[in-house]
Amino acid sequence: MDGWAAGLTGLTGLTGLTAGAVAGLAVAVVVDLRARVRFYHDFTPGPSGTLDAADVERQLPRVRAKFAFLADRWRALAASSRRVLYVHQDIYDEATPADLARRREAIEGCHPRHRFAVLWLRRARDPDGPPPPGVVVARVGPRQGRWQGDDAAWDGVFAALDARALWPAPRGPGALRPRSGGSPGSSPRSAA
Repeated sequence: MDGWAAGLTGLTGLTGLTAGAVAGLAVAVVVDLRARVRFYHDFTPGPSGTLDAADVERQLPRVRAKFAFLADRWRALAASSRRVLYVHQDIYDEATPADLARRREAIEGCHPRHRFAVLWLRRARDPDGPPPPGVVVARVGPRQGRWQGDDAAWDGVFAALDARALWPAPRGPGALRPRSGGSPGSSPRSAA
């Protein structure tokens, strides 16, 4: 996220506009071609009703500010002793176990004491191969007219998570200790 947020701050002519459908909704998507990140709801069409490059350029300062704030918040969280669950919502079922392993390794490389797990949410099919260590796979199927999926399915996924398995107790010298007020059975979700 550090590198991606830094790239966004310099982003000008590197966005691509594309149209698509997510969960049955027609959407205009802005794509950061360098980072391969799709923005579904950060840019809105102007008076014409069709999102165009001028709309993106006009809204880019607001979107940069939003993601700079999120990157700063993430850096503070990664430097803390809090347990964090990152959710990778793979709405196209296109990520691979190697992709998730690289993401985990990138975070661990920058923040080796950060206690985190990754929940890899897929739509319809299991990944091609087992998930890497520290990654849990679950499914949240599509719901017509709602790209986020079905709320009941999300609730079921979170209810099934075992915080003790996601974040084993730290061991050994220099291990992080739980913050005061925290307990092994506390909620695995982060405010991030």
